[in-house]
Amino acid sequence: YLPQIGARLGARRAALVFVDAVVPPAAGAHRTPPGLRSLLDERTVDGRLLPWLDWWPEDTVAELLPDPADRDRLAAELPRLPRDLYDEAIPVPDGWSAGRCAYLQLSPAYDAEYEQAGERGWPRTRLAGTHLSIHTDAEVVLAAVVGLLAELGFPRDA
Repeated sequence: YLPQIGARLGARRAALVFVDAVVPPAAGAHRTPPGLRSLLDERTVDGRLLPWLDWWPEDTVAELLPDPADRDRLAAELPRLPRDLYDEAIPVPDGWSAGRCAYLQLSPAYDAEYEQAGERGWPRTRLAGTHLSIHTDAEVVLAAVVGLLAELGFPRDA
């Protein structure tokens, strides 16, 4: 959705920073890959996806979020999205990826996306973390985003 959000912002769009995320195609439409659709199907009950933390074994979630109280707080905030949300083809605006974009990788699951960002000439940074580092190490993630924005020409104190 980020390219569409950027397009709707128009001249107010300063930059797009993808954080441990799928990179949409440069043109056409983004479609959920078949492998992910299968995973989503396995995690759907009555047409709605289970909350994200319920997708994974308890020990995996405990490793990502070691504090039980923190885990409970985050779990209470997670929505149950409609499964068919991921069946929609999301059109991307022409030329969106030629604008100021950057990529921050938090987990090895996004190695391919990190490479795609490099192929597009975007500034990119890798952190040795997990997909939930944005929650567990917010200050480190924010510092990395600020660094990427600096590479895109934004002053660090802006």
